[in-house]
This record gives sequence, structure tokens and C-alpha cells, in this order.
Amino acid sequence: MLETLRIELWEHSAPSPMDLFAHAPRLRDFTAGERVTEKSLTIPWDQLQHFFINRNTNQPRQVLALLALVSNVERAQFRVSTIGSVSPHTEAPGSVQLRNLRSLIVDFHNMDPLPFMAILHMPNIRELSLAIDRPLESLRPFWASLSSHGTLEKLALYWNNVLARIAKYRLDMPDIVHVLEDVKQLRVLELPQSGPTFISEDFLQRFALLDQSRAPILGPNLQTLLFHYLYGIDFQSFARTLQSRFPPGSEVTLKTVTILCPRRDLASTLETFQESVWWDQIRDVGINIQLQASESYAVWW
Repeated sequence: MLETLRIELWEHSAPSPMDLFAHAPRLRDFTAGERVTEKSLTIPWDQLQHFFINRNTNQPRQVLALLALVSNVERAQFRVSTIGSVSPHTEAPGSVQLRNLRSLIVDFHNMDPLPFMAILHMPNIRELSLAIDRPLESLRPFWASLSSHGTLEKLALYWNNVLARIAKYRLDMPDIVHVLEDVKQLRVLELPQSGPTFISEDFLQRFALLDQSRAPILGPNLQTLLFHYLYGIDFQSFARTLQSRFPPGSEVTLKTVTILCPRRDLASTLETFQESVWWDQIRDVGINIQLQASESYAVWW
């Protein structure tokens, strides 16, 4: 019985809706090509659990229309962009209900992600991977919406074009502080792009603050932190911050810190780290700090 289906349509290849797979009671995984629309194909959309669009599409409305059909999907992944000043939600559904969605991976190009994401109703979302080419600060209303559900546990962020290398588009201290402020239930934060400018003096001061019960104020539930190595990071200050965040006798809630670096530099960087005082200081706190080849990180953008 058919459980997995992938459809690619070429231009003008489907003059009428394809209904060959209209009756597929076990179909759970569907990968749609760029030109697949809600009008070009008839399948049991509402029984799909995994939905993917395997190419970049410049038709956000079509993506939203397809998402409206897969109302029971648990995992979705797609890339979406706009051309010029086209509104991402032109003629789109007012709200797309995805009540079973647990994992979402979205790669945005040349568009503001907020209007698109505001249409999605995801009350049970657990994992979100988001690639954008706009300032992260613009997403604060979205973080607030996610926080109201209290379900998001894992967030991965990436900047996906040349503009991401410009300072105002890079992750800076206010951005990441606001994310951790707005999504307090976050357990895993991944920042796989090189240049983690969030590790600034101001960020470290905020990350070290405790409330009256000696619990961390910023990211109180954070258990895993992943970021890319950048020459110039003050790891000694980072270690002191973690010592302040988790003083002796307190519960160490941050379990793992993973630092990415190119495989060619892995051995020499690890040797340098292990010879550094701060490396042992972080481990003495009770945190598993580790180095990982950036090439081994699963690319989702």
C-alpha cells in the first residue's frame, strides 16, 4: 500500500487535476514539486502526517492553500519567496489551522516572514527552524504568539543571503535577548551560522542574572545551546557567566553547549579549547561543552 508519494509537475503537464492517487488510505508522507497546487492534484490531504515542498516557490499563497488542506500534518518543510513587492498573503486564507503540527522548517527569501507566519495557527508546535533575510526584531509579535501556546521547545535560526552578513541583519544581543524573553519555555536554541554576535558583554550580563529564588531570568528552561565558533569570542567571560548563572548548590538546567567549527579546524581548535582554563571551568559547573564539525550539522535551510 502507498505510504510515501512525491509528485513533480512541469509547466502545462497537468491540464486537469490528477486523481490517480485519490484513494490511498495509507498515504502519510507527501513531497510536492514547485508547481503542485491544490487544484492540480487530488489526494487524501487530511490524512497526511509529513508534508514537504522540495523546491523554492515564489507563490506564498499556493503554499498557504496547500497547508490549509493538510490540516492534520505533524511535520512540514518548505521554502518560500516573493518577487518584487508582492504581498505574501494576497488572496490567502485568513487563518490556516494546523493543530497537530509539531515540527516546522521554513526558509524565507526576499519577504517579511511575519504576515505569512501570522496566518498559521500552530497551538502544539514543538520545533521550529526558521531561515530569514530580515531583521529578527520584526518577529517579536510572532514570538509572543508562540509563547502564549507554551509548547515551543526547540528553535533554530539562520540568515540565508548576503544581507545576513550586514551587521543590522545579524543576530545581535537585543535580538537573542528578546527571543529568550518572549519564549521562556524554550529548551533548545540553535544558531548554526558563523558569526554568533549575540555573545556580547551585554548579553552575558543578562544571561547571568538570577531571580530571588536563584533561578536564571533569561531562558530559564534552556537546556541546549548550539552556536558557531567565531574568533574573538571571549570564552573566559562566557565561563564566568555560566558560573554566575549556576552557583554552587543550584540546579544546572543548561546541560549541553555545542560549538560548531569547520572540520579542517576541528582537531586544532579542540586541542586549544581543552588547554584553556575556561573549558574546565564550564565542565566543572556541570555543563557538557563539546565541539562539533559544522559539516555534520544537518542542513535544513
